[in-house]
Parts: sequence; C-alpha cells; structure tokens
Amino acid sequence: MSYDFKNEEDVKEYIKNLGIEYRFGCFSEKDPQICQLLGDYLEAIENNPDKAAKIFKENCDNNNFGRSCNKYAAYIEKKNLKNLKPVLPEMIKYYKKGCEFNWSDGCFGAGMKLRYYSDLINDVDERTKCLLESLQHLEKACNNRHSEACYVASNIHFLGIEEIGLKPNKTKFAEYSVKACEQNEIKGCINASIVYKKGDGVPMDTELAQKFKEKALDLQRQIHEEKGIQFS
Repeated sequence: MSYDFKNEEDVKEYIKNLGIEYRFGCFSEKDPQICQLLGDYLEAIENNPDKAAKIFKENCDNNNFGRSCNKYAAYIEKKNLKNLKPVLPEMIKYYKKGCEFNWSDGCFGAGMKLRYYSDLINDVDERTKCLLESLQHLEKACNNRHSEACYVASNIHFLGIEEIGLKPNKTKFAEYSVKACEQNEIKGCINASIVYKKGDGVPMDTELAQKFKEKALDLQRQIHEEKGIQFS
C-alpha cells in the first residue's frame, strides 16, 4: 500500500499501521529493536510515557537491550525530578545495565548519578567505592565515544578526589582531553592545546598544541554557523 504524505488521512493511517507493526514485532516476534521502537512510538506518538516505560523496562530486563535500559532509567529520573533521592538506587541500576549492554549514554548516566549518590553515603569505604565506580563508568562512556564523559573524566583527573586518595593526574587529564577533542568536544580541544603547549603532564609539542587549537577554532566556527542558520 502506498501513502500520500501530503494527505492528512493517509498520514494518520500510516502512523496507526506503524503502531500495529511495532506491537506485532515486539510482542509476537520478540524483536528487541522493534520493542525499542514501540516504546519510542508510545512515548512520542501516543504520548503515553508510562506504557512506554513498561516496554523499555521489559526490553531491558528480558532482552538485555542497552538503549531501553537507559530510556527506563531516564524515565525514572524525569518522573521523580522533585524527589530523586529515594529512586537513585533503581535509576543507577538501570543506567548501569544500559552501560553493561554497550549503550554509552547508560555509562555516562551511571557515572554522573553515582557521583551524586556518593554525597548521600556516610560510610567512607562505601563512598570511596561509589566515586571510583563513577569514574570507571565515565571512562567507559568516553571509550565508547561519549564526548561529554571524556570531558568530565578529564576534569576529575585534573582535580583528583582528595578525600578518597585519588591524586591529580595531569597525564590522564591530557589523555581524556585529547579523547574529548577527537569526539568534537571544544573544551577538550582547548585543554589539550594548553597542556601540549606547556608540556604539562605530556612532552611539550607545539605542533600538537597548534593542531588542537585549530580544531577548537574550527568547532567554534561551526557552532556560530549553525546558530546563524537557526536564527535565519
């Protein structure tokens, strides 16, 4: 069947049939990717986040689908924005599952929420464990090409975490700044340029410093051009 997407009735029919196809693919064929699409459909088209969340949770628990784990964690967070503390363990659990099943946003979410959760822990050993686990998840997210995670991890290594004995590590700071820059994070490029210009934690290399500086300027130009297009 062909649709005329300029015709409102055809568009409605197409969207309705899409929902039917997603339900069949998820419930009858047990396809994890289709279940994810069904959750997205319920959330965006039918405006039913609670039903969508149920699909995401089941797709995570039963099919180990990382993106669905991350979506369910994000649902918990959004639904409980005014009182996150009681739901943090559940939220972190699903962000971590998303990370375990190779979804970099899950690794990043776990890393950030573990840092927040650590402030609520009084036991020194447990707090230390939580903060180290947070850094591990941020580093994993970075290595799975999550630029913001690279930048956050670089800052942690730059400052260290004195209370748990994690000392500032300028070599690691440079490493994660470079990774952030490689993934087009402008602040990572700026930091990478500075450390190579100064030889701070890495051998001084003016060519690399210039390379990272030029990339930062290029990314800045792209941002300005995109803003100009949006404004126009």
